[in-house]
Amino acid sequence: PEVFRPATGGEIGPVSGGGVTINVAVDGGAPALLRSEAQIAQMLARAVSLGARRM
Repeated sequence: PEVFRPATGGEIGPVSGGGVTINVAVDGGAPALLRSEAQIAQMLARAVSLGARRM
């Protein structure tokens, strides 16, 4: 587990912007998912990057 130890007293607050939900639908079962793994990872990375810019 992580431990947060600030050097001085402070406050931890929520990051503005709220949560993000990304739904991925894959038809064709496990073999199709394995073939598409790199493409899905690239799409998710792009979605996260675009979301981070909007914060």
